[in-house]
Amino acid sequence: MPLVDTAFTLNALQGMHWNFNVPANATDVRVEGTFTASGGARNDVEVYLLNDDEFVNWQNNHTVSTLYNSGRMTQGTVNAALPPGAGTYHLVFNNKFSLLSPKAVRASIRLHYTL
Repeated sequence: MPLVDTAFTLNALQGMHWNFNVPANATDVRVEGTFTASGGARNDVEVYLLNDDEFVNWQNNHTVSTLYNSGRMTQGTVNAALPPGAGTYHLVFNNKFSLLSPKAVRASIRLHYTL
């Protein structure tokens, strides 16, 4: 199931997210895909995978515990296992660290699971 398969722009000091649900009887849950970023001095972006609680903390600029954290990267591969069973998660693209530079991002990331 595709979570994001598009190009988009993150302005300076901005993050963007896609939320998704995993069904109760899901097993072998994985989020996989690739992303690239360009713009600014370092052509970088951060990608996180967060549960609902950690997403609220991220929105309020608190320290978070991530299920996946790319660090600042120009391009990367997401390959993250999630716990089995129901849950709501958030795939976050973060440019809040950049004071001036927008970033052009291209991402193709999918959710996989077995029922």
